[in-house]
Amino acid sequence: MVWSHLRNIHVLLIVLYTNTKLYHLFFIVSFLFLLSHKQAVAQDVLNNYTSRFEDKVNFNENWSYQIALNDGLQLYIDLSRLNKGKEKLTTANLVFIKSKNESYQVSCQYPAPKYFQSKTSGPQYSVRFHKHISFTGDKQEHSLSFFRNKKNIDYYVKLRFSKLQTGAPFIEKTIDKRSRTACAINFPFSQVSGIVAIAGDTLRVSGSGSLDHTYHSDLPVNLFSYGIRFFNVTDTCAGIVLVGKNKNDVYGSAVTINQGAIKYLKPLSFDKKKQTIIFDGTTIRFHDFQEYHKWSVLDELPGTMRKAASLFTKDLINSRGTGKNAMDKPCLITKIEVK
Repeated sequence: MVWSHLRNIHVLLIVLYTNTKLYHLFFIVSFLFLLSHKQAVAQDVLNNYTSRFEDKVNFNENWSYQIALNDGLQLYIDLSRLNKGKEKLTTANLVFIKSKNESYQVSCQYPAPKYFQSKTSGPQYSVRFHKHISFTGDKQEHSLSFFRNKKNIDYYVKLRFSKLQTGAPFIEKTIDKRSRTACAINFPFSQVSGIVAIAGDTLRVSGSGSLDHTYHSDLPVNLFSYGIRFFNVTDTCAGIVLVGKNKNDVYGSAVTINQGAIKYLKPLSFDKKKQTIIFDGTTIRFHDFQEYHKWSVLDELPGTMRKAASLFTKDLINSRGTGKNAMDKPCLITKIEVK
């Protein structure tokens, strides 16, 4: 692991500094330490994209895009790899919002052993969920491809993400001394361009977007009560915050970049009613939330099956829309709730 390597270098620094005979080497080793630290952080951020999957019951991981496009268009794409009981699946969910009165949503799932693939080759990475759903990239650029036909409607997305802002590496926490959850911000802000073609309407789009990557050792409905995912569409600030069964158990991560200075934020509390997150060192508040689309996992089931499933399992609901932060900067917001 790169961090154990860094610790060894740090010990060497102390030895050199305290030995007057080797004092002249201190500055050379200091330079090597800083270089190794920079390379280690860069490698950790790159590894955030690839799978951390563990082949255990109910283990799941998710990659979530929040994308603000020209003319007020919104695009949300969630890609997952999960074990659901004995089923090993990849899933994908796309929500494309044109206005409050017009939105499109499609979900799909595929056998993971047949399709899922996650790999790196030098500075490049690629993750595939289906032969028509995947992403690739390196430190400078990221590309997303999505195609699905459902009920004779084509859903096609081909996007390029450039000028990627530095994200945050994984932070893992233990829940109830037995379960684990972790979150990484792949990039809190990027420029986006490409094509969105749905129901015969092809649009060339541009805008901005973010991507985060989470994994949990159990299904989210068994671990969390509510949460929020946010992205400042004109500013570098993005994150996800999840609250456990006990409201004092708060998990997640966020990143802000101000004049080139990167700040990683650890959430301490989240007031759902006031839409206020207290981090270590700052507070983020949201207001004027406008809901454009609501989607639940159980909605994907036929009516009879949905009613039966609701008797023995909880539902995960995503309410997506726009809002503003305390500085009145526009944001994309997804409110997450388990019921």
